[in-house]
Amino acid sequence: GGLVGLVPGSDGGAPIMYEVPSSFAEVDRVPLTNGAFLFLTMASDDLGTSLACGFGGCTASVDGGASYEKLSLPKHLVTTQDVKYEPTSDLFAVTGLFVGGQLGAAVGDGRAEWSYIGVDADLVYDGVGIRYGSFPSSDVGYVTAGFWNDTDTVGLSEDMHWLTAQLAVSKESGQLKMQSTAPLPLVGDDDGKGFWAQVLKTTDGGDSWSVVYEDIDNGYYPNDISCSSETQCTFALEGVGNPKIMTTSDGGATWETFEDTSGGSSLLPVRSTKDGDVWVAGGGDTGRFWHLAPESGAAWESYEVPKNTAALVTSFSDFAKGVVFGTAALASQLCSVFGVEV
Repeated sequence: GGLVGLVPGSDGGAPIMYEVPSSFAEVDRVPLTNGAFLFLTMASDDLGTSLACGFGGCTASVDGGASYEKLSLPKHLVTTQDVKYEPTSDLFAVTGLFVGGQLGAAVGDGRAEWSYIGVDADLVYDGVGIRYGSFPSSDVGYVTAGFWNDTDTVGLSEDMHWLTAQLAVSKESGQLKMQSTAPLPLVGDDDGKGFWAQVLKTTDGGDSWSVVYEDIDNGYYPNDISCSSETQCTFALEGVGNPKIMTTSDGGATWETFEDTSGGSSLLPVRSTKDGDVWVAGGGDTGRFWHLAPESGAAWESYEVPKNTAALVTSFSDFAKGVVFGTAALASQLCSVFGVEV
């Protein structure tokens, strides 16, 4: 028995929280009236602090979900699809777009202590493209940046927020939309031009940034990134070809590539544990997890989720009692909250 997690969502445009019991017998819906118009991402620590963030801000619970209050950050958050609890640094990180068009992250304890870290870096397109971040310490942080089409190309629907080239959410209703092709015509047809991917790194708490990974005009853009230490990080790539998982053990000096040839078209959320386990999820045809154990020489192992439960995994939690819970999009354009034993 007991509660194993909380998952953000919406119900008819109203933000809610799903309380997931360990038995998965019944999922309770908890209305939220403050913090954001629509919640897209959530993270929790082991002490009862939970953050849910999205359009317009974040809401926080410090009592295990019994109550929620609007979270005050150093700068007003416009939108994010990425909040993480970092077990290695015991910090929460909210990466996204802040007031004034500023790209960056708010890093703190999830309660009262927060600092803003601006990302002033040599981006392919200046001032746009920051997607996800991971901050394994107060000094060292990584963010992914990129896009699935020429960033200067107009045509993205103003009433939809595109999380990936295949996944969007309505700004008005909160409804999720999944499609198998990019929302914009590919620049240069299918040759990958216009796609770009970068990983940026800071070692001084955001005072300076360097590019530690870059791939331009080759048909790929980055999604989530997660680090189990200052030097060990994993991020996901997707685009024209098979999705890829990129890992580094030397702080970004070199990267190893794992290509997902299982038939899926997307890899989105990534989570690393303090012990070095890495989990990456996605799908497109059916929900799918990839796991890499920390032992030397370990290979990536896959776990599938039935397509009537998850066609594309959009978020998932840390692991409790051998169960992972998360959210997913279905081919029917509906959403699901699921639990899987691993």
